[in-house]
Amino acid sequence: MRHIKEVSIMRIIVIAAILLAAAGNFVSAQVRTEDVRVRPPESWPKREVYGLDITLGGSYLRGNVENSGISGGLDFNTTISRRHQIFIQASKDYAEFNDLVLVDKDKASLLYAYKIRERWNIFVNTTHAHNEAIKLKYRTTNGGGVCYHSFLSGLLDPVLLSAAIMPEYETFKDGVTHTPTRGNFRLNFGYPVTSHFAAGADLMYMPRLTRFADYRMYGEAYFKFKITDNTLDFKMTVTDEYESRPRPGVKFNDLITGFALVVKLGK
Repeated sequence: MRHIKEVSIMRIIVIAAILLAAAGNFVSAQVRTEDVRVRPPESWPKREVYGLDITLGGSYLRGNVENSGISGGLDFNTTISRRHQIFIQASKDYAEFNDLVLVDKDKASLLYAYKIRERWNIFVNTTHAHNEAIKLKYRTTNGGGVCYHSFLSGLLDPVLLSAAIMPEYETFKDGVTHTPTRGNFRLNFGYPVTSHFAAGADLMYMPRLTRFADYRMYGEAYFKFKITDNTLDFKMTVTDEYESRPRPGVKFNDLITGFALVVKLGK
């Protein structure tokens, strides 16, 4: 009897762990404008030649409950010269429960940054995304802007202010197509609390330039713990996101918490 109880408890623990991992996949995939929130150059790890960060997680359960999910990402950057840098991001999130697909989302982006003077960059970028959760069949943005950074070095690292113009093309599952031109105004900063713990935030306001009542707002706070000095981090994020004119059946607001284990490779 005691053996049966121990087996049952162990089974519950294992199932809970799997579902918790799957929940992380579900939650991370709900962000509605993550594709247009391209990671700023100043927040990337400093690498002399290139950087390659890979994140991969997932879960699989078959029995009375059937569940599977996968969440993965890739970040790559390279420094061509002192003034020229290229940054690439891509990710995939997928999860299903009892053969019902709950999450199916992809994104990719390419950003080129040119240093025009100390603390000033100009940039151009392209983004591409698909997200079943918000009925988004496909979205691409292609634009550029200017960034002012590192103006509070010694206190915040990184810190930046940026402004950009981003024409969008987006089509939804109900056949509706939008082609707005949006502004993208951003404040991003990090605070190194200790050598092994850091915190920061990312704030964005994205109005439609011809109709300011049509806008998106994004706010994120993160906490990062360094497990090893150079290769392994654990990161927790809390995100709040608002869209003034979502598609029918899509809520105005999303509140998200996420967890990730990040492996860093580069030289």
